[in-house]
Amino acid sequence: MTSARVRQRLAGDDGMSLVELLVAMFVISVGLFALLNSFIASMQSALDQQMRSEATRIGTERLETLRSMDFDDVEVGTETDSTTFDGYTVVTEVAWMDASDGSPDNEQVKAVTVTITWEVRGQARESVFDTAISPLSTQVDSESIDPDPALTSVGASPDPVPTDENGHPVEDIQLDASVVGFESDPLIVASWESEGVPKSEQLDWGADKWRATADRGDFAWPGDDGEGNITITFTTTPENLTRTYDLTLLDPDADPPQITSTSVSPTVIRVKEKHSNHECTHSQHHCKNLDELTFSATVENFDPDNVDSVKVRYLRRDGSNGELALQQSESNPLDWQSTIPAEQVEFKVGSDQPFTFIATEVTDGVSVSTVLNVTVQEVKN
Repeated sequence: MTSARVRQRLAGDDGMSLVELLVAMFVISVGLFALLNSFIASMQSALDQQMRSEATRIGTERLETLRSMDFDDVEVGTETDSTTFDGYTVVTEVAWMDASDGSPDNEQVKAVTVTITWEVRGQARESVFDTAISPLSTQVDSESIDPDPALTSVGASPDPVPTDENGHPVEDIQLDASVVGFESDPLIVASWESEGVPKSEQLDWGADKWRATADRGDFAWPGDDGEGNITITFTTTPENLTRTYDLTLLDPDADPPQITSTSVSPTVIRVKEKHSNHECTHSQHHCKNLDELTFSATVENFDPDNVDSVKVRYLRRDGSNGELALQQSESNPLDWQSTIPAEQVEFKVGSDQPFTFIATEVTDGVSVSTVLNVTVQEVKN
């Protein structure tokens, strides 16, 4: 075979040129870089949730430790601990509190607030836990305090609430109020103004508060001048006591996170007092949940990598708030779930207890919440 024919055959053979090889390597590198970024974001989100869960554990343990101590041994003051827990700063504040209205005037119970702070990727994080401690030997008798008539608290939920294309909330608004010191049941009315029209709703007594459900159509986005806030005024008769609450309506043109579903399993939370001569509403000992509880929520319209937390807030037997951080599902980033082991929490007993689910988006600080009413039932001995 001549050299010319050999060169002709070699020239016709298929193969990959150097340019084609470089292009292929570039395409593969871009794909690997995208996968690496996705993996890093997933690891960062998992780290965020892991550190918040650890903060929840630290806060719960700190509260339970203080609640187990003798009343006189719980010292009033502020204590900062940044060495015991690696990466966390724990500030414990104990102050005197009036059991009737929460004011600091009378030395009857001790209000405990535990604030835990830490950093993730240079961003500050915080979780706050609180409770109230009363003497184990003597129960605070609310009838002996004989407080003056007062509106101790008012509220509206969900807050903030997303609005539809017409500027109305996507769900009805739950109103509530608490009072002390009235000789007979007062008349409580909530009033506000929507699009220049006065609106009002009368509250009725529920399981533990005065409550009412206001129709979503009675609220409307007030526009830029109103900054999305509607002031609700609660008024009592007699005494003519008033207290206001600012409900935030989110811009209908915004696309905030939404909590589309919530659940707790089992649907009835059973609690039991281990000592037969006590009841859950009065006992200081062991009135805790009998079953393991699973809390679930689905949150939509957010970037899963930019969600700071999803949590559920509930009432303890002593009236203080407890919180549980939910964990993001590995298979579906929209789903969040966590459990409370059996015999861990002393829930407030009642046929209609509010469990508030809260989702917070870290990028712009938007928080949304919704309330799931759960039956907390005492199991008698």
